[in-house]
Amino acid sequence: MAIRWATDRIGQRGIVAFVTPNGYLDGNAESGMRACLADEFTTLYIFNLRGNAYLQGEAWRREGGKVFGAKSRVGVAITVMVRNPNARHTSCRIDYRDIGDYLTRDQKLQTLVDLGSIAGIDEWRSIEPDEHHDWINQRDPTWKNLIRLGHKDVKASKADAPDTAMRLYSVGVNTGRNPYLYSFDSLSLADRAERMIDFYEQRRRAVKAGDITLEEATDNQSTLHVIKWSDGLRSRFQPNVASTFDDWCLRIVHYRPFVKQWLYFDPLYIERIGRIPDIFPGPNLTTEAGPIPGSRSTSTESNQASPSNQVVYITGKGASVGFAALITDTTPDFHFLSGGQAFPRYSYETTARTTPGLLELGDQPTDNQDRPGPDGRVDNITDWCLHQFQQQYDDPSITKDDVWAYIYGVLHAPDWRTRYAHDLRKGLPRIPFAPEFRAFRDAGQHLIDLHLGYETSEPWPLSVREPDDPNDTSFYRIDGRIRWGKTRGSDGKLTKDRSVLHVNRRCSLKGIPDEAHLYEVNGRTPLEWAIDRLKVSTDSASGITNDPNLWHEWADQPYNLILHLQRLVRVSVETYRIVDGLPPALTSDD
Repeated sequence: MAIRWATDRIGQRGIVAFVTPNGYLDGNAESGMRACLADEFTTLYIFNLRGNAYLQGEAWRREGGKVFGAKSRVGVAITVMVRNPNARHTSCRIDYRDIGDYLTRDQKLQTLVDLGSIAGIDEWRSIEPDEHHDWINQRDPTWKNLIRLGHKDVKASKADAPDTAMRLYSVGVNTGRNPYLYSFDSLSLADRAERMIDFYEQRRRAVKAGDITLEEATDNQSTLHVIKWSDGLRSRFQPNVASTFDDWCLRIVHYRPFVKQWLYFDPLYIERIGRIPDIFPGPNLTTEAGPIPGSRSTSTESNQASPSNQVVYITGKGASVGFAALITDTTPDFHFLSGGQAFPRYSYETTARTTPGLLELGDQPTDNQDRPGPDGRVDNITDWCLHQFQQQYDDPSITKDDVWAYIYGVLHAPDWRTRYAHDLRKGLPRIPFAPEFRAFRDAGQHLIDLHLGYETSEPWPLSVREPDDPNDTSFYRIDGRIRWGKTRGSDGKLTKDRSVLHVNRRCSLKGIPDEAHLYEVNGRTPLEWAIDRLKVSTDSASGITNDPNLWHEWADQPYNLILHLQRLVRVSVETYRIVDGLPPALTSDD
């Protein structure tokens, strides 16, 4: 708005200069703004000072210091916009300068002082916008030659002949009220959900009776200890939608990479569920061995095994971390990988859509989808995709299971991720035909088995101190949070020792290999995700405490937490070795 106002003020001739966040230089949503600036001005000078603190890992370190100090988070750019009707060039000239990698805040500010003005900069890079109005980090023109993993028109069944690898995809579950609906402890979650629903019903009946107004009933000022009201929940509360507690709604969700929690999955209280009911329609309350420990449910219906499925979850558009993909066989949270999308192996025809306003616009299934089998299951890999692979490799024996494993393998290919890094930030993935199909199919299957079976894999051998008292169950429990070890460097300063992990003040794991720190998913290694999420935390607004020590896998057997951490080391090392051994996914013609 400020740029628009200033542009209108200068008329046909003038200069506008702003210091702004630099997200507009590369954001998907800002492509229209870039097109407008190039249309309205004759010359643009852009000095990118970087400093984006929302990135992670090496990308964050390259951004350097924060220009406006420790409290600032966004990157910064200086933009000078010139409107000159007498300019000799016909189209807008865009001159761009990046301040460089790894510079501190003081170094950046000193550079500005030394340069003095635009005239002092002699290293401008001329930018020619592409068809997408990208200025920097432009997309690769060969991207369009690859197979689309999915497309919104195919997803909404608007395409009669799908030309994508998969038909359906969906966002993960976005509750909008995580402390109230998520917990490591199913018992406390069930109690909390019952209290929330009882309170909801009290307020609903009071509004219906005319005892209080809708605004009074849904005021967050006095209710955050029980429930969090949002516009979505208010819209479902207003038409007098009743609610009852049901154990059937308790299910396990993949909350973050290699971190699961219990969720009370009632669509009434969840802001956005996408097409998850079509992908994971069941309660996830059982295993082959029977009900999962910690479930309060005793009804036959609740303890029936849910239909099995797998989804490959990918990072969302504009993610601040590099592209990542991770497979799961449980319901994914929206932020499982940076607000991404879930591509399922199968979908299931469901009819239980009784609560209004829960599905995304345009997501309703239509009649021209593949017909389901007797169990309601629909293969999500299109026949078109299978035929493309069979023809490309001249092999009619290739199956859809082969294609599924191949896709997961290719999504980890380093050369594909590197070449198309900018495209992957700005759209859904596209799949190449790698020279060696079987190599990527086999590697993909190994990765699938490894990532789905991380909770039961062979623990990596580490040195673990034993308690003096074998009956001391607190010895293996998390005391606040897990921490890396510390070591003193040659300069006398303490630095992280990533070969050591402290579960608490008494229990440590030692001997973590360097390879365990080379595999990252969504900006962190599996162990870093454990450190970040397996911690005792209390929500400031509601006062609700979430304790990972109460997770059913190790609540009664705390040593299982140690085995879990050892298994994450196994997953990290073996994933890195598989990915490092992949052949090229691209050819010189791609």
